[in-house]
Amino acid sequence: MARPKTTLKDRVARQSHEDGVHLIWDGAMRGDRPHLHDFGNPARVLLNLVEHPRISIRPLCLEPRCIEPTHWEVKHERDHKYQDLAKPVWRDPRDTTASQFSDRELEEINENAQLLRDQEITEEDLSIFPAHIRAEIVARATA
Repeated sequence: MARPKTTLKDRVARQSHEDGVHLIWDGAMRGDRPHLHDFGNPARVLLNLVEHPRISIRPLCLEPRCIEPTHWEVKHERDHKYQDLAKPVWRDPRDTTASQFSDRELEEINENAQLLRDQEITEEDLSIFPAHIRAEIVARATA
């Protein structure tokens, strides 16, 4: 009987260890970069980018084996062949403030926070939103 499949995050956790502020990859390397067979860089797994080929990552850390998600910069590639394609929708797992809101709510929060900052709307105009969304809009506008 075949053993049960493990999740990608479990595979990455099994082949890495914490060393201070770094998450060090103990698995295979391709050149000087960490490599997970069939998926590429294991940091992409931790950043939920496996299904997003048009989003790339660049290291910010000088440790070549580090796969800590906060030590990588996420880049949205510009697709020159199909310039009319929409930007890929990706929720950053490193952003803890966004975890309680849906993608649509986040879009509305960011849009209305900018409008509030630019004084195009007032706090009274935000009464159409639920209290938790209204509080987040005000917090982001005043930050």
